[in-house]
Amino acid sequence: MCYTHVGKRSTLERCDEATLVMSKKSNHCANCNTERYGIYRRGYCEFCYRLIVQKEEVERWDLKDPSTLKRVPGIASYSQRRFEEEFPKIKAARLKELEYRLWLRKTKEAQRNAKVTGIDVEHAFRRLAKYSCGKEDAVYNIASMVNAYFDQRARRTLLGWLFDIEESMRWDAKRYWHALYPEEVGRIVAQNRAESGSDFENTFPKLNELSRPTTRT
Repeated sequence: MCYTHVGKRSTLERCDEATLVMSKKSNHCANCNTERYGIYRRGYCEFCYRLIVQKEEVERWDLKDPSTLKRVPGIASYSQRRFEEEFPKIKAARLKELEYRLWLRKTKEAQRNAKVTGIDVEHAFRRLAKYSCGKEDAVYNIASMVNAYFDQRARRTLLGWLFDIEESMRWDAKRYWHALYPEEVGRIVAQNRAESGSDFENTFPKLNELSRPTTRT
């Protein structure tokens, strides 16, 4: 990692120097590949840079060094013993969330520049309807109309605007629970089926396009 000290200079400083050279040669973010915002620091756009810094901060969390335990979620609600027991899970979950957010930015940026279909636009509308506590069915089955009334350039522009709105919203991990904790979802579904035989999986919001979005070319 970039935080291991080597001599009088940390390798973080060395990484900063390397990425500064890279940023002068390229306007693409090293993570999401965007050119829309330009390079902020260390070769990343501002959005990805802040996530990278948070990820590196979490990677440095160490129970033996309390000074590293910055922004640990829910730390005040644990007893000392309980916190020490749960710490590996808390750290792993936080790293997984940050890595997923970095991957999501990269995937959506690729979708902005790929071939956009009506179903891509419909899915984006349905997500925003759900996040705003509206009805997803209000925009159900609009994909064919989007394809009919909007050409490729217009669909790409429209999808980009919808992504801009989504990215401007405050991050809430609950929206992406299926993607972040698929094992837990599977356990709950299996348990419910065993107890009642009902199709419990259909009671969850359909976020498959977010948990594993595809890039069309």
